[in-house]
Amino acid sequence: MKSGLQLFCFAVVGTVLLAATASAQSNYGSRGGWGWQEPSITDIRERSTESFKLLDEDENGSITLEEIDLASLSEEETEELSNEELRARRQRSSLASSMFLRWTDEMDAFEISDTNGDGFMTREEFENRRAVIRTHMLKEGISIYDTDQNGSVELTEFNANLRDLEDIDTDGSGTLSRAELAKVDDSELIRSVRVSQYRGWESRRWSSGSRSTQRDRDSRSSR
Repeated sequence: MKSGLQLFCFAVVGTVLLAATASAQSNYGSRGGWGWQEPSITDIRERSTESFKLLDEDENGSITLEEIDLASLSEEETEELSNEELRARRQRSSLASSMFLRWTDEMDAFEISDTNGDGFMTREEFENRRAVIRTHMLKEGISIYDTDQNGSVELTEFNANLRDLEDIDTDGSGTLSRAELAKVDDSELIRSVRVSQYRGWESRRWSSGSRSTQRDRDSRSSR
């Protein structure tokens, strides 16, 4: 039997992820950072391509489920990774969730978790349910992009919904205003735009943080 609470929680996963990226940018701006900026069409496409390259870990030109369905690391595995490697892994996991996690009304959390299909939840199935459901949701996301149905997502498929951005830019400014984006009813396009916005904000944040760290080091060394 479907759980109304489960369906509600999973149905809003994508919305929450997108809202979080948008609010993170706005909140940072309220603390004296950059705030919300009208994204340029060029930047949106460039950031989207950068996102694809980050998710395409083996650099073979396509994104597979194995590359985005990152299992939780054990304490020992975490200790073996450098801070840079851990940060890159977290970025990839967060980006994969933002772009590919999907929940539909046809999905049933119990049926997905009941991997042997016997109608009962074993202890092992119960303990693995979160990972199993996440994998199922990522598969759904891949299928949305995977128009040639070859089981992976190529760059042209990943960026396909960004082809008509000029049509949204009704004033021809080369950027997309809040008013222009508000008229778009394509949730997949909005998802891509918002994630690209966040990637740009994140890049500027890390760049600023790196410069601040370097200035602190220079200041300490000069004392």
